[in-house]
Amino acid sequence: MPSAAQTHERHARMLARYAELALSLAEQLHHDAMTAETPGERAEIASAFHRVCRSGRQSMALEAKLLRDAQREARAEADLAQAAQDKRIAARRQTLARAVERLIWTEVEDDDQAERLEDLDARLAEEAMSDDFLDQPAEAQIARLCRSLDLEVPSPLAGEGGGRSPTDEGSRSGLRTVGGAPAAEAEGLQPGAAPQPTASGGHLLPQAEGASWEPLDFDAAPTTNSS
Repeated sequence: MPSAAQTHERHARMLARYAELALSLAEQLHHDAMTAETPGERAEIASAFHRVCRSGRQSMALEAKLLRDAQREARAEADLAQAAQDKRIAARRQTLARAVERLIWTEVEDDDQAERLEDLDARLAEEAMSDDFLDQPAEAQIARLCRSLDLEVPSPLAGEGGGRSPTDEGSRSGLRTVGGAPAAEAEGLQPGAAPQPTASGGHLLPQAEGASWEPLDFDAAPTTNSS
């Protein structure tokens, strides 16, 4: 069964051809009328000429309507595609915002959090304008945002986006340090062993000094700093 687009194309071709035939017939009728020998013959031919011209005008009007309908459908499809794209961009921005906001709540002093959150919003808007925003891994984007906001990059993300996190120095596995010793040793892990991702696929989030690593859940709501 032909699709709607194929049917529309076939109808458009038929209308265009019909308009051409009507024009050709009208030209012949005009010639016949001008060479008619009697007024009666000329009047009869003129009446036929009028009907053919009317049919040709209707064909052209219908052809124009089909074109407008096709353009309207194309705009509607483009609008739907753009709406879906905007929805995916908004979802990615929300994922990135939640991940970085948690770091701001835990790492930044209370008096500076509002300004840092404004900076995050501005940088997210800039990131979202990139043509490949949705093609980039979210982990690399989070790492880049953390570096631009002077936040500690969670160690599983420290290698994302190029470069090293400022906290990589002094740690053999890219972890933060506690009391001058690698966090892995301070928290009872084997030296040089990086914490593993959780079974749920989360990432490990660096907490305040003396605290253990916990999963970084991109979908969790941010928690305020109790201090």
